[in-house]
Amino acid sequence: MRRGLGVGIGILVLAGIAGVIAPVASQPPNVVRLEPVETLDVAPGAAAETEVRITVADDFHVQANPAANEFLIPLTLDFETTADLEVDDIHYPPGERYRLQGADEDLLVYGGTFGLPVTARAAATAPEGVTTLRGRLRYQACDDKICLAPATLTFDLTARVTAP
Repeated sequence: MRRGLGVGIGILVLAGIAGVIAPVASQPPNVVRLEPVETLDVAPGAAAETEVRITVADDFHVQANPAANEFLIPLTLDFETTADLEVDDIHYPPGERYRLQGADEDLLVYGGTFGLPVTARAAATAPEGVTTLRGRLRYQACDDKICLAPATLTFDLTARVTAP
């Protein structure tokens, strides 16, 4: 009988802990949004640039890349590559200085709407047609009190390989 009571109390304690942790660990919808990336036109053997547009909800920010501190999670963007297309340059803008109340050091953050210029290069042997690269945006959104769990958004970068 005591054993059953102990298990029941243990379950209640775990449920209570989960209830406390879940709101902090969960990611509210639309804290960080990606605008659709325009189709990129690129010739075989050439490079072309596009921009990944990101919007961070009001009252939130994400750590810049590079972050001000090695222990913070910077915003990162990466892409899968194919034999015909690869992203060979991503430009991260400088972060804005932001100081949390009571902190001794500034953070470098992005907020509002901003763009990340991306350069994609088609292989010289790339056939004409449409190809897609899967992109991943990793970030940790914070407000002036808490940081949400790190999150990753996936999206597609579509390129149209055209005749030179």
